Amino acid sequence: MLHRSIRWLLVILIGFHAEALAAETIQVTDFSGRILRMKRPAERIVCLIESALSGLYMLDAQSRVIGVSTNVYEKPTVDAYARMDERIARKTLPAPGNWDFVSIEHVVALRPDLVVIWAHQNEVADALSSYGLLVYGVFIQSIEDVYKEIADLAALTATEKRGRDLIEMTRQSLDSLKKQLHVSDAVRKTAYFIWPQGNLETSGFPSTVQQLMDHAGVRNAASSIQQEHAVIQMEQLIEWNPDLFVLWPRPKSVVPDFRGDPAWARLKAVRNGAVHVLPDAFSCDLWTLKIVHAIRLVAWWAYPDRFTDFDPEQERIRTMKRLYGSKWIE
Repeated sequence: MLHRSIRWLLVILIGFHAEALAAETIQVTDFSGRILRMKRPAERIVCLIESALSGLYMLDAQSRVIGVSTNVYEKPTVDAYARMDERIARKTLPAPGNWDFVSIEHVVALRPDLVVIWAHQNEVADALSSYGLLVYGVFIQSIEDVYKEIADLAALTATEKRGRDLIEMTRQSLDSLKKQLHVSDAVRKTAYFIWPQGNLETSGFPSTVQQLMDHAGVRNAASSIQQEHAVIQMEQLIEWNPDLFVLWPRPKSVVPDFRGDPAWARLKAVRNGAVHVLPDAFSCDLWTLKIVHAIRLVAWWAYPDRFTDFDPEQERIRTMKRLYGSKWIE
C-alpha cells in the first residue's frame, strides 16, 4: 500500500513538473548568449534596433510594438514606416533610445515584456534586467544571423509560420539568383564597397557587405581584411583595381566625382563608369532580409547580360510587398 501511494505521488509530481515546463514553452538564445524564457508570447515590445523592428513588421507583429528606436523618426526611414503604421506617421510611438543611448527610466515606464537592443549594450541589458525585464540582444554579420533573428522573434511573438515562410522565401530567392548568374571564377568581377564616412572606408570579412558580394556573384576586394569596418590605403585600392564600386546610399549631391582625381580616375571601375550607389538604406538594409534587394542590384550592375528586362524600381516594390505583405503601400 505504501509503495502504491509513493508511485501515485511520483506520478502527481511528474505531472506538476510537466505542466511547469509546458508553461514555459518559449525559449530562445540571443546573440550575446543570453537565454530568454517566456510563458506566453510577448505583447508589449520595445525595439530599439531599427533593423530588428523591420523584422517585427515583416512578421506582422507590429501591433505588439510599444516603443521604437529614435532612428525610426529620421528621414527617409520614417517615411517608409509611416506607410505601414499610422502611429509612426503621427509620431505617437515612444522612442526611448537607440543602439547608442537608452533611457532606462523611459523604457521601464512603458512596462514592456520584451526589449530588443544591440547585443553589445551590456550595461543597458544589465540595467533593464535588474528591473525584471527580458532583453534580447541583436548582432548581425551574415544572412544566417538574420535568419536566426527572424526565427527567434517569430518564436517570441507566436508568428512562427510567417517566420518560416520569410526565411524559406529568401533562401529560394537567393538560390534562384545563383542559378541565374552561374558565374565562374574566370569571369567573376571584383567590387569595392564604400561607406559614406570616407572613400577609403570599406568592409572586409566577416560582414554583411561580404555576404552582399558573395551572393551577388562578385569578389569583395577587401575580403582579405579581417574587419567589419576598415580604413585602407589608396595604394591598396590601386593594387586591387576593382571592376566596380558599390556605394552605401547617400544624396546625389555628395556622390564623389572620382573622375576629377587622377589617382581614382585611372581605376578600372571609374574608367568604365561602373560606380553605383545603392538607392536607399531602408530598401537595401544589409542587416535585414531586404539585403536580397541589394544583392540583386549588385548582381545586375556586375552582370547585366544575365538579366532580361530588369527594372530596379519594380524589383524594389516587389521585394517590399513580399516581405511586408499587404500593409506595404507605395
